[in-house]
Amino acid sequence: MELSVLALFVPASFFASVTPGLCMMLALSLGITLGVRHTLWMMVGELAGVALVALAAVLGAAVLMVQYPTVFQVFKYCGGAYLAWVGVQMWRSRGQLAAIDGGGRGLCVYGLRLKR
Repeated sequence: MELSVLALFVPASFFASVTPGLCMMLALSLGITLGVRHTLWMMVGELAGVALVALAAVLGAAVLMVQYPTVFQVFKYCGGAYLAWVGVQMWRSRGQLAAIDGGGRGLCVYGLRLKR
């Protein structure tokens, strides 16, 4: 790797890592409204989602998508449809935090869905 590429990659990675993202904002809002104990269940689900993405990377999901571009296109369209669905649900909720049923399990599944 060239030094100029590394000089751009390191600061960009640093700033991407220190800025709060979706999961941090969700943990903050759940911690305020539901308490720390319930928020930990959501974080368990979120970490399971991170582990799932890491496992897919280790197993070569990127290589599969490069070798089969049609699979990659389907994956992109499914991801776009999911994001559109999430956007519509947020728009319909008018800023209200969704009620999560099922206690710890419901929060864990909610956190897992964020990483897909």
